[in-house]
Amino acid sequence: MANKANDNQDQVEQTQGGAEQPQTQETVVTPAETAPAPQMAVTTVPETKQTPSVIAQTNQAKAAELRALHQAALDNIGNNMSAKIRYLADAGLSKGDISRVLQIQFQFVRNVVFNYDMKKAKEAQDAAAAAAKAGAPAS
Repeated sequence: MANKANDNQDQVEQTQGGAEQPQTQETVVTPAETAPAPQMAVTTVPETKQTPSVIAQTNQAKAAELRALHQAALDNIGNNMSAKIRYLADAGLSKGDISRVLQIQFQFVRNVVFNYDMKKAKEAQDAAAAAAKAGAPAS
């Protein structure tokens, strides 16, 4: 038993004495020898913490502003939600903004815009092919 206690004490002494200490290096910073840059007026902007409630309020305000901006055209379109989505996409709104303005799911907006873009690309490709076919000499 005494032998076991001596072995434990030897292990403790080895770990305490043999542990490496982290090395620290001193860094000397020398001042730049160039002329100081001209001082510009600095204005401080108060930072607001972007909590979920602040973000939600900002999104609601933005949606209300965009809704008011496009309200007349949206009323003229009627009840066709896909037509409203296509109108707002052509107006340059992002998918997120469209979903907030119309108060619908983002995925619905994404699907309509994706299919609309695919349809426009196919129509452009067909028009280009028809123009190339019309311009080609008959054989």
